[in-house]
Amino acid sequence: MAPHLHPGLDAGPGEAAIAAAMTLKPVYDRLSALLGQAAGLLLLTTAGSGDPAAERLHLISLRAQYAEIEESLRRMAPQPFLPASDDALRRALPLIGEIVEALADRPPASGGPLPALLGRLLEARRLLLAGSAPRLGMGLVDLSGACCAGSH
Repeated sequence: MAPHLHPGLDAGPGEAAIAAAMTLKPVYDRLSALLGQAAGLLLLTTAGSGDPAAERLHLISLRAQYAEIEESLRRMAPQPFLPASDDALRRALPLIGEIVEALADRPPASGGPLPALLGRLLEARRLLLAGSAPRLGMGLVDLSGACCAGSH
């Protein structure tokens, strides 16, 4: 192994961690996108978009993406060199699945369990943030510390 790839104080991640990131990153990216889309659909259904046909199409798309990610994770061996990232993906996916199913089971703009769904959404986001590996190009954009996030 090249000296610059050995983990250490001044060195980047090792080859095994890079290989694990290359395996996890496509799934992480797709799951991050699914999280955002589920959040958007939750907002639309809560606000009453007025277009139930469009909401159904969004749900069909979300379910298809969920199934693809679920299959990818099922086929992927655990990644021991990035265990937090691997665990985050495997724990966040069912939470997002619960959101998608709850959205499918409720009529548009109905009351329903909005606080519970928002809680699931935030928990999935927290898991993905905790499992991110920014040095390996894997992470959510966290704007909580940005100038647009609040008062200074």
